[in-house]
Amino acid sequence: MSSVILYEISGHIVAWNHQAETLYGWSYQEAVKMNMFDLIPESEHSSMQSFIDNVVSGNSTTQGITSTRITKQNTEPLAVELKGRLVDNRLFKPHGQRKKSCLLINVMEVGRRREAEEELKLAAEVFESSEEGIMIVDTDCKILKVNFSLTAITGYVAVEAIGKTPRILKSGRHSSQFY
Repeated sequence: MSSVILYEISGHIVAWNHQAETLYGWSYQEAVKMNMFDLIPESEHSSMQSFIDNVVSGNSTTQGITSTRITKQNTEPLAVELKGRLVDNRLFKPHGQRKKSCLLINVMEVGRRREAEEELKLAAEVFESSEEGIMIVDTDCKILKVNFSLTAITGYVAVEAIGKTPRILKSGRHSSQFY
């Protein structure tokens, strides 16, 4: 799960979730007294301001995504990926306060994202290289993917199997007790 931080356009932190507390090392009470620029090294301030400007302007070329470094409490800077969008803060402020636009930022450690990508890559390699026939089905029991071994064993190529149910493998030669 990623850290989620809500900032006013000025950079003042309005709210953040438990994952942000864990990632940055500051409690919620400490964070809401801070500015977003307190959370990043000074060398990253201009790129962060560009990121904010792009999110606020709705620049479609950036899609509100950037990579930067953050400063954790009492540690060295950490590489992260930021995804941001503009939101209305009426949901976060008590009734009667003036409506303001805020930045909703998701922060994910680049190392963790890379680890997740490597795990997915490894799982895909195992799926494709297995000598066992494997199929992946959705909650409606529709086939989403088959590996090469399943094709070799059954003769059904992926385009024939995808969207069907595993019942396509039923031979009609076995009783229901077999299944």
